[in-house]
Amino acid sequence: MNVTPRAAVVLRTAGTLVMLFFAWSGLVGGVQQIPQSTTAGQQVQSVFQLAFGASALACVIVAWRPHRLARAFERAWCISCALAAGFATVVWGGQSPLTGVLTAAVSLLVAWLLVWPLRRWGAGQGAFDGRRG
Repeated sequence: MNVTPRAAVVLRTAGTLVMLFFAWSGLVGGVQQIPQSTTAGQQVQSVFQLAFGASALACVIVAWRPHRLARAFERAWCISCALAAGFATVVWGGQSPLTGVLTAAVSLLVAWLLVWPLRRWGAGQGAFDGRRG
């Protein structure tokens, strides 16, 4: 499905705003969780939360111009999203490891579903680029 250049800009703008929200929530949440972390698992999850925010911010930085690391940033964001969600379920929520794995898998799918259309209908070769895939 082809979109007009104007629609591509709208999609890229919406994606940028969503990623800015994720960057803010990941960085603020990670920083707030670090002093509250009482176990090694909670500390690891807090680091994944910070990585989630930092990789979202990296995606925003390269969203509007070509950058050779864009796909790496997108992948890092998807993976850190899955790891942060999966670990949080177990170490903060007290759920079983199986629940954590399922949460991570669903989070990875949702993250990929958020990145894929932005990459498909964006412009340039940065994050959210115009390559099909």
